[in-house]
Amino acid sequence: MVGEPITIARIARDLALTPRTLQRHLVKEGTGYQPLLDDVRRTTAQRLLTATDLGDAEIAFLLGFAELNSFTRAFRGWEGTTPRLWRARLLPRSA
Repeated sequence: MVGEPITIARIARDLALTPRTLQRHLVKEGTGYQPLLDDVRRTTAQRLLTATDLGDAEIAFLLGFAELNSFTRAFRGWEGTTPRLWRARLLPRSA
């Protein structure tokens, strides 16, 4: 469900697996749950910032972040800047 926390238990349930089985499959593929979640959140955030005029808080909610501050901190870690500044640099407004 949109805005619901994205937990490994939820994903495993959706895939009809136990969380431990999902973890084993991810390790076998050379990754883990958190790196995949971060990658999906990063690319989705970039797409939403580029292709929509949704606000930062709306994007944070859609990505399953509990608070806007958590999203902003994660985005700064990924891109070295805030979502608002990233969008402004990418999509300069015409006068």
